[in-house]
Amino acid sequence: MHFASSVDPANCANCCSQVTMTDQTIYKKTEHYNEETDKTYSTTSKARQIQFSGLDWLFYQRRITDLNDTELLLAIEYHRAIYNSMMYERDKRRAEYAHRNTGKKITFPNTSSGNVTEVTTTKIKKTKTVKATKPDVAMANISSMLELLIKQGKSKDEILALLGKKG
Repeated sequence: MHFASSVDPANCANCCSQVTMTDQTIYKKTEHYNEETDKTYSTTSKARQIQFSGLDWLFYQRRITDLNDTELLLAIEYHRAIYNSMMYERDKRRAEYAHRNTGKKITFPNTSSGNVTEVTTTKIKKTKTVKATKPDVAMANISSMLELLIKQGKSKDEILALLGKKG
């Protein structure tokens, strides 16, 4: 847990360190000339382009094709759960940033009667707590995955090969 990669916590920091992402916004302007009215019309569209690169990203791309249907489904659901947790954390941080001045006193100068003090308050109607997975629950999940692989007839060497380890 202490040595997990920030990109994929299933791997160590050294195994998933050469991944880079380029995020850019692309603008496309299209012009159309109408001969009847002798006017030029233009439209602008905007798109977001995300590109991954790096040696570890190439390794992950090759690994996807080697997964069977069960492993692929497990990987998709695992990463979907991580995605949902990350989206919740991002939205929580945005809300905290938006309410950063709650409770601070604001003083407005008033020429007729001195200073006027106003306190802003914000009511939070709904809170949601996301709990981290306990290590024993994570170990139970790993145990159930190993049992599933053993039931499928995988040998010790095949399981180690799936994990990227040598027997």
